[in-house]
Amino acid sequence: QRLEHEKEIGVREDFLYAKFKVRALSVQSWVHNRIEEHYARGYKIFGYGAAAKGIVLLHTLLAKTDRPAYLFEAVIDDEPMKLHRYCPGTNIPVESSDHLRDTDSPLLIVVFAWNFINEIAQKIRSLTFNSTQPIKLLVPFPDQRILSLNLTSGETSILGTNTAAARPWPMPFRAGRRSVI
Repeated sequence: QRLEHEKEIGVREDFLYAKFKVRALSVQSWVHNRIEEHYARGYKIFGYGAAAKGIVLLHTLLAKTDRPAYLFEAVIDDEPMKLHRYCPGTNIPVESSDHLRDTDSPLLIVVFAWNFINEIAQKIRSLTFNSTQPIKLLVPFPDQRILSLNLTSGETSILGTNTAAARPWPMPFRAGRRSVI
């Protein structure tokens, strides 16, 4: 049954993997470019959430061929077992959320734990309520967007989205097509 379902949705077709590659490169490029723009404007760059999915994204950003011109100050995570260690394969430290408390610079926080965006935004608001600097959240999935945290009103507004994101493509042929040879 499962094999039939996979055949129906095209898992056995190369086209599925070509679509995946295009979407992955689109996300990587958009996130990378937004981080570079903010870094050039004086923002400190942090990650939030040292889970495996976030570290995979971090490594794709660090592995870009045109070597990133930005540096991550730290990845924020409140799991005691992760604190004061380094993200695997990097020299980027994992620090507690208290590290954000007394910021004197504008912040761009790449949310690696995007499935907890509301909780993370609330936590950052509570830690940085005294800040006079702008704080932005870059959310890479499921849709790429940059959010601005308004610390006085408690509102979150969308500043930008990835309008060039690769969209789902239809299969160019029906799954289960006949072999050409």
